Amino acid sequence: MADIQQELLQALNSFTGVVVSQSILQLSIRMAGVDIHNLSSDGSERLADCIRHGIDTFIKEPRKREACLLKVRRVIGSSARHYPSEFESEEVSIEQESDILHARTVGHRLLKSLGFGLTDEVKIATVISELARNIFRYAGRGTVTLTKLKGMRRGIEIVAEDSGPGIQDLDKIMAGQYHSTSGLGIGLCGSKKLMDEFSVETERGKGTTVTARKFLT
Repeated sequence: MADIQQELLQALNSFTGVVVSQSILQLSIRMAGVDIHNLSSDGSERLADCIRHGIDTFIKEPRKREACLLKVRRVIGSSARHYPSEFESEEVSIEQESDILHARTVGHRLLKSLGFGLTDEVKIATVISELARNIFRYAGRGTVTLTKLKGMRRGIEIVAEDSGPGIQDLDKIMAGQYHSTSGLGIGLCGSKKLMDEFSVETERGKGTTVTARKFLT
């Protein structure tokens, strides 16, 4: 397994610079109180949350903050998978329209067990439906994975993945400047406004991955 500390430094360095990257990581490890080389699932959440605060301080542009945090979470998540997980997660295959409702139902179950209020529950369920519907409409098939987060910031993570055609004009869509009769712009831009963290990775002809998180307040 590659050295997670070096991987995290590389991920941070691509956005913040070497000296700042080292400062963010060293302080985050101390604040999270984790063993960086034997990272448990709870520890990975604490570390990601501490790094997020560092990123917020040094990266002012929202899109860059989101991209940096997504890179960091992938490195941490890859390392944490080598150790017992305390997350509760369920993957829903999206292949037909009824699967959209199934994903929403699974989401409601996780949200209730986490203790989200009715208002947030409705918002998050709406995002789950929108992301699942986008997969069905534009890619034909894919998955929506719902994960209960149990770190310092308890909440839910939604990852919608497909191998479809990718999204054109993503910057305009996320800035709310793109208006499509198909509804794609409304689904993504509107969903982002309802969540605490929201990132989109897309490549033409290869697919799209949307990662969204909502935390308990």
